Amino acid sequence: SPLSDSVDCNVSTKATWDFSKPELHDRQEASHAHQVKFLPSTNPAEPWVAVCDLGADKIFVWKLKDGKLTDERYYDLPRGAGPRHLVPSPNGKFVIINCELDANVVSCSWDAENGKLATLDSVYSLPAGDLPVRAHNSGGSHIEMSVDGKWVYVGTRSDGNIVSLSLDDAGKLERKYALSSGGICVRAFRVAHDGTVWLANQDSQNIVAFSADNGALKVINVTKLDADSVCPNVLTTPSRL
Repeated sequence: SPLSDSVDCNVSTKATWDFSKPELHDRQEASHAHQVKFLPSTNPAEPWVAVCDLGADKIFVWKLKDGKLTDERYYDLPRGAGPRHLVPSPNGKFVIINCELDANVVSCSWDAENGKLATLDSVYSLPAGDLPVRAHNSGGSHIEMSVDGKWVYVGTRSDGNIVSLSLDDAGKLERKYALSSGGICVRAFRVAHDGTVWLANQDSQNIVAFSADNGALKVINVTKLDADSVCPNVLTTPSRL
């Protein structure tokens, strides 16, 4: 579990870096930023900006002020975790991190005034006994939350699933359901305003829509992209009709 080694957000002008472990050089020989995400702030004019650095096992956080990134701080995960994507909860209380390389999903509290993450819980996204896969395009991928903030959805490319985790009021996670992504290499997904989950499978080049009923997903539509060499990587949130 990441909990034993995680360090709550440090306010620092310079992070410490450690790329000295050769056993991690397959994916973590250097810094690899994988996502940039705005996080809630008590001052909407100065939002917080978070960056998931898979290579450094850190979440970097800055304040965006007058068009410049200031007040750097960072959240440490244990070496080998590989944080890929994160998502803030709709109520702004939590930030949930999907770790690509060790298959853990980490729940943190979020201090919107001071821009600080603090570890609350973690859960393994794969079935018990299944080992994480560090190969490219094979570990954890994207993460999103349900509209009501009670469910966390994570992509697990090693077994080709989208996994539903419950999230309670204290930030505790529990793995509840796992369903095939409906294709090969689940890359990204978005939750529409009505709760429908739209998912892009990179290698099978299809878009799958799922209905959601209290965290349980069901396939309602599959669309094959009719274009050669198109690999869907990013989806935008569907607009209201």
